[in-house]
Amino acid sequence: MAWENQPQNWSLNAVYETTRILSFTTKAQSFYKLVLLPRVRDYISKYQELHYLLFQSLGRASLVPQAFFDGIVFPLCESGTCTVREAVYVGSILEGIFIPPLVHSSALSKLASMEHSGTISYFIKILLEKEPDLPDPNPDPAVNALMDHFMKFLTETRQLPVLWHRTLLAFVHRYKNQLQDQDKDRLMVLLQKHESQSAGLRDIINELNDI
Repeated sequence: MAWENQPQNWSLNAVYETTRILSFTTKAQSFYKLVLLPRVRDYISKYQELHYLLFQSLGRASLVPQAFFDGIVFPLCESGTCTVREAVYVGSILEGIFIPPLVHSSALSKLASMEHSGTISYFIKILLEKEPDLPDPNPDPAVNALMDHFMKFLTETRQLPVLWHRTLLAFVHRYKNQLQDQDKDRLMVLLQKHESQSAGLRDIINELNDI
């Protein structure tokens, strides 16, 4: 590929223009993963902020949400080294774009299947809290994936961060009408397990009971 020829030496204008040209092509995902994402991360690491041309590049890349997830969000999560600042910049793009219901569901399922980290919780929470432009699939495959994700913490003995509890609350709030009675029972057991450290425990229980 042409962009494998020292893309680290490209100007930021070149990165943006290439993103613009490739954004609706089958080459987009590879370009995002191999060029755009590393440039974004390197710039943030060096300057503790993101140049507007790189932010515009991310915005352009997000016009095709599936390619954005495959080329930016998932590789960032899978790296295991995503920083808070990186997550915030990418998350701000996710918050502002239209994500088709099936892509939204698929992205949640993929994130839920990954090894847990603060980054995973952060992106899951963003997706769960997005106001849907179209109705969620019903049944939504993401529900089972997220149930499996949260129930992994039934045997967790460490104190879970506030972000994890807020992500669980966002899950219950969005999908309470798709949760089966047995799902609600399992979540209640999970909450009892972490009751002493649960931030917003009452809010989650109220959602489960639809109060």
